[in-house]
Formats: sequence, structure tokens, C-alpha cells
Amino acid sequence: MKMCFHLLLITYMSLWGPLKNINCILDKSDNYLRNIKLIETTFDALSSGAVFSASRPSVSQIPFSKTTTSDQVEPSSEEYIDKSYTNDGYNFIVGIDFGTTFSGCSYVNLKDEKKTIKTIRDRWPGGNSLVFGKAPTLLMFDKKMKPAYWGEEARLMVNHNKDLHLLGNFKLALDSDHSYGSDSNKPDDNEGLRNQGGKTKNENNKLSAMNVISSYLKLFKNHVVEFIITNEMNENVSFFNRATLLKKYKFKYIITVPAMWDTAARETMAEAAIAATLIKRTELDQLLLISEPGAAALYCEKRFPDEFKHESSSENDDESNGKSIENFIVCDAGGGTVDLVTYKLEVKDGVSQISQIGDAVGDTCGSTTLDKNFKDYLLKFYSDVGITINSSTNINFDGVMRDFDRKHKVPYFLPNPNHGGHFNIDLPGQKETIHLSKDVNYRLTNDNTTLEMRNDDMKTKVFDPVVERVLELFKTQFDQAKKLDKKIDVILMVGGFSQSLYLQQRIKDNFRNECYIFVPEESTLAMSHGAVMYGLNPKTIIKEFAGRSFALEVQDRFEANDDVDKKVQGPDGQDYAKNRLQYFVKKGQGLKEHLRKKYTKEVYVEYPHDAVFAVYSSDTKDNTEGRYVTDKHTKIMETRVTLPPNVPGIQDRELILFKVTLETGHIEATVVIECQNALINDSVAHMSSNKKSSLKVEKKCNLNILKHKKHLIEYALVNSKVHK
Repeated sequence: MKMCFHLLLITYMSLWGPLKNINCILDKSDNYLRNIKLIETTFDALSSGAVFSASRPSVSQIPFSKTTTSDQVEPSSEEYIDKSYTNDGYNFIVGIDFGTTFSGCSYVNLKDEKKTIKTIRDRWPGGNSLVFGKAPTLLMFDKKMKPAYWGEEARLMVNHNKDLHLLGNFKLALDSDHSYGSDSNKPDDNEGLRNQGGKTKNENNKLSAMNVISSYLKLFKNHVVEFIITNEMNENVSFFNRATLLKKYKFKYIITVPAMWDTAARETMAEAAIAATLIKRTELDQLLLISEPGAAALYCEKRFPDEFKHESSSENDDESNGKSIENFIVCDAGGGTVDLVTYKLEVKDGVSQISQIGDAVGDTCGSTTLDKNFKDYLLKFYSDVGITINSSTNINFDGVMRDFDRKHKVPYFLPNPNHGGHFNIDLPGQKETIHLSKDVNYRLTNDNTTLEMRNDDMKTKVFDPVVERVLELFKTQFDQAKKLDKKIDVILMVGGFSQSLYLQQRIKDNFRNECYIFVPEESTLAMSHGAVMYGLNPKTIIKEFAGRSFALEVQDRFEANDDVDKKVQGPDGQDYAKNRLQYFVKKGQGLKEHLRKKYTKEVYVEYPHDAVFAVYSSDTKDNTEGRYVTDKHTKIMETRVTLPPNVPGIQDRELILFKVTLETGHIEATVVIECQNALINDSVAHMSSNKKSSLKVEKKCNLNILKHKKHLIEYALVNSKVHK
């Protein structure tokens, strides 16, 4: 029987830190592996590309490519049931719509035969008179920077606690700099806090965005869990029995994230969920992430079946069973971001499947940008009348911003077709007396305390810049569909900003001749509800294209366009280029998300030198086709393989064939390295305690938590196997 040799793990202590919970028994006579047991190994940090290449011991080698080209190998596919796809052992699935301005929640009791999905619409902190049946994404800290209030209660308490810190818009801090591009409207962290009227912290008492987000999610989760246990299980949760009840009932969480978030932003979201105690680092299968438009698509397809009717596929059936809807755009217009994704709806064997077409587009042009534009208008007004607004000016904008939010913003504003009319804006109190000169085009009433803002000014200065950007995003999606020879049948409008009557009007004016525009009832609840649906059956929404690239670092045959500085001579006398990448899979390559994919590469190692195997990932467009390892690539796995010395029948500098296999699932990747040389494998079997055994180590890394600006990562080396 063929024996397979698997890797000896060497940890670079200076870069990764100590290796925890590892039990190795080494043969001291030749420093070679006799037996190894790997148990839930965790590395504390992760470094990027070029750093490792420069720090490797000189006796080690990067494997040599077997092929003369770096073209990708077509993957073989096999069905794989990931733990994250099964709900055995869980009591509840909880869908969390963590939004920039409001957050909502739906859930299902898995012991309920009907699997009825319920949404928490009231009993949020601060009362039930909430917008959209959600809790505001607000958090208030006390003087010691401990969370004091959250949600609507935090908003209500701001006027009673002047020394406390009210924070909002902090979800935007989760996004990396390039998800929405450098020209996006995303405010910096402090600007987001100021928009809420809150205070920002000084340099001597910092509070990171991760602290704020995880604190909010923890309070949100505790409230949701207490609500569910109380209402579904009739058990009262208290300080004394909370821990016991949390052990008694097991929750799986599905969190919605913006479609435009890249891998780094999604990984940071997962890290925040761990810090918020939604899941433990050792129980990553309890968390799934789904894009907000994807969750909304699932909800709308099930909730409004008449909008998704298909014609009969039978050639003999002349009667249509409804209009044919195949391709549709989901516009998720929320508080912070607007994302557009095009989907294809297919029905196979009576089961609906939704898959993404092309790339998503988006920008930070949500309804909070209206707040910024309105405040900019007020600041310009004060500047025009000679009043300078700074930290010493006794003007508080909280009240006027709340009035704008509740009276003028969403859904109420519509422009006056006759270009007339105005809005009464009660100006915040000020010490200075306002005097209007003749050349200033403003009108004040009520002893100069009310500004009559013209309807046209509200349209052109506040709403139009945001709405025009949304229309540009729509145009991009329609242009993309035409290039792919796809016809858009429906536009689905979801999210709080989608309730804007003016936004709806402009979209209908521009695209009513292209397709049907549909604004579902209770569209603001679509994300959390759809997230639970995804948790119940992830196969209903599939990804047809790889969201990132995976590649193996190799020394490849030198080609004319390779960098001369990377030229090295190989063991066969041929010229090679070092630090080259051979791709297992490239971003955009076709796949089905619910299938686990297996990709294989074959490489050579020169005997008897050690070899370092490294696998990299990238999801940025500029690096998915790169030929070389760069600092833009994320290393998901690196290990050093030591060959047994003095193997009879093998000469020095002989090339030893290895097979490297990458298996990608929903939230993890597994790398397996196998020696294909029978003499090497026989030597390993002879040296092991079991003469008929070969060792197998599967290196697994979680794809939700690969990279973080603080270098947070978990590696799980599990299931060391002995094959007999």
C-alpha cells in the first residue's frame, strides 16, 4: 500500500510567536520526526508576503514548479458538508442586520416544526416608538469609558448626561480603505461620532473602533438572547442564571455585511463577533456572514412570490404561469452605504437558487450623507452671515439634526414641481445676533430664529448629490448586464434609504422603461429575515465565481518577462524565477459555493534540503493575476518539510515529487502536502512507531479571520490522521 509522508511543522518564533498546545516527540539522533500529535494549534500573528521569503533559513528551499507555466489547474469538485451548513445541535438561528444607523434581528426556533421566522420589532431599550422596528446603532460610554446605554436609550439619555460620550456611525470603521475606493464619502471615525452629537476621546484616553463595535454587539446579543429565551422557552433570564441558560441553549449567528466589503472587512467583522462573545474562537462554525443584498434577495423571493413568477419551461405548455423574471438588481440603500448586486434566479427540481452575476458596486452614499449635506448647508449659512462655528461657539446642532431626520429626510422629501415652497428650520440657539445683509440670499422669521430653507435648496444641495451618485451605481450595473448579454427584469429596493420617496421617483424616472421597480413592504426587515433563511438553507444562494485567489509560492521556469533580479539556477541547470505564484484558483473563476472544491498542484523538492511550502490569498483586483508574491498577498499557510536523511536509493540533488492539495469550503481552507516518492514514504514508515503507518496532517485555516490590521489570526491544525 502506498505510504504518504506529511510535514514536519517548524514555527518561526520571531514572526509568529510561541506555538501553543503542541506535543512533538522527535528522534534526537537525527532530529527527524518519529511521531507527532497536533492539537488545536493557534498562532498569535500573521505576516505578509515578502517578509517570510527574506527570513527563511538558507538551507531551505521554495519548491520548484513541475510545469513550465503558471496557468491555473482546472479543479475537481466534490460535495462537502461543512459544519457551517448543518444545524444539528443548535436551538436557534439568529439573523443580525448590523446597520450603520439602525440594527435589527430575526430568529427561528429550530425545535419548531414549522420553522417560523420571527422578527424582534419592539421591546428594544428606550421604548417601542422606533423607526423601522429596529434599534439605533448608538452606544454611550460613561466617564470610565464603560458602556452605559445603547440603542434608543442612549439617544434619550444624551441630554441628561452631558459628560457621557455618545457614539454612532462606528460600523463604517470596520471597512478597510479600499472596499469603496479612496474617493468614497466615508467619514473618519471622529466625524462619524460628531454626526451623532457625541464627544470624541482625547489622545490620552483612546477607545478603538473595535472596542466600540464589539461592546455594542455584546449588548445587542445579550438583549436578543434574553428576549428569545424569555419568549420562546418561558424562562426568565437574570444575572444569576444567564451563564447557565447560555450553556443550555445553543445559538448560531448569521450577520449581514455590505456587498462591497472585501475579505479584510469581513474578517474584522468576524473578529468583532468573537470579541462580543457571540461565538468563541474555537467554535467558528457558529458564525456565517452573508451580504446584505443577498439576504434581501432571499427574503423577497420567498415573501413576494408573485414578483418572481417564471414562465413554464415546458415546450408544450402554451400558457404562461406568470411573467418571466430571471435577472434582477437588489439595491440595498441603507444609512451608511448603498450597494447594488445583480442576481440570477433559477429553479432546479422545484428549488429556487439565487446566484450573483458580475461584480457588486457600491459607495458610502447612504442616508447619513444627507445629514452631512444638510449640516454643511447650515454651516455655510452661519459663515455667510458672519458667524464662525468652532469649539468655542455655543451652538449645539443635535436638535436641528433630529428635526431634519424626523421631518424632512426619509421618506418625506419630494421637490416642488413649481420650484416653490420652503422648509422651516428652527436654528439652534446662539449668543450672536444674526444680521442679514442685502447680498445674502436667505430668509429668516420668528425673530431670526427660523430659517426658511427653499425647496430647491433642499433638493440641489442636500438630496441631489446623493441621489445622483446612486443613479450612477445603477448605470454601472445596467452597463455590466449589457456586456454580459443579460436583461434586467426587476429592481428590488430595500433598506431604510429605499423608503425615500424622492429616491424612488428618480429611479423610476430613469429606469421604468428598462424594467419593473419594486419596493417591498417592510423592506427594512428584509436583511435580518433573509439572514435566518440563509442559515436554514445556505444552498439557496450560491456564488458562481471565486471571491478571491489562492496561489502556491514556487520557483518557476524563468521567462522573458520575469524580473532578472529573481533569476536563480535550478537543480536541473535551468534558470528559474523565485517568489513566483502558481494559482490554485483565481478570483472570478467559476465555482459553486455550496460545493467544496479541491485544487491540486505538483512540485519538486531537491533532496535532501528542507522545503518551505506557502499558500497565499488575495481578493484585490490588482493582485489576483500577479506573478510574484507581494505585501498585498495574505499568507494563509506556511510550513517547512524536512526530508529524512540518507534514504537508500535516493541521490543528492535528486528531485522529489510532492502533491499539494487545497480544499476550500465556506469558512475554511485545508492544505495537504503529500510526498509521492515511495522510497521516502517507506523510510518514514520504517522510522515511525507503527511500521504500517504513514502520517497525515491537515492544515486548516478559517477564511473569516485571515487578516486584520492588528494581525489577528487563528490557525487550527486538527485531525492528525494515521492511515493504515
